[in-house]
Amino acid sequence: MGLAAGPSLDGPWHRCSSLNPSPIETHFIENPVVSRVGSNFLAIYDVDVDASKSIGYSESQDGVHWSSGARLQLFTDPTIAARTPLALIEDGHGAYDLFVTAFIFGKDASGKDTNPGNLFHFKIKAE
Repeated sequence: MGLAAGPSLDGPWHRCSSLNPSPIETHFIENPVVSRVGSNFLAIYDVDVDASKSIGYSESQDGVHWSSGARLQLFTDPTIAARTPLALIEDGHGAYDLFVTAFIFGKDASGKDTNPGNLFHFKIKAE
């Protein structure tokens, strides 16, 4: 994953070659969502299947230089696998609403494997 810059959200975008690849993850990162948390930035993202109960996160003071990624475990249930973080939204009361998709593995009435995608909501306090 790498950093790109543009004059507005509409672009045009160009790769910031001197800052790429990003040091956030060395193996796998997908669908990063960046939010301002206080005076810093927080990126949440999908991580490797080796961390199937977790999402990844990284912090930045300027939105350009990022820390190495860390894990936030969301699930302990062995039938649930975290997939894609969708949003981190400040609730106006010192906490954040985190929305992620996840698979719930099971069997249907005929014994066939199922893994429907579901939306999960977590209330978290960022510190």
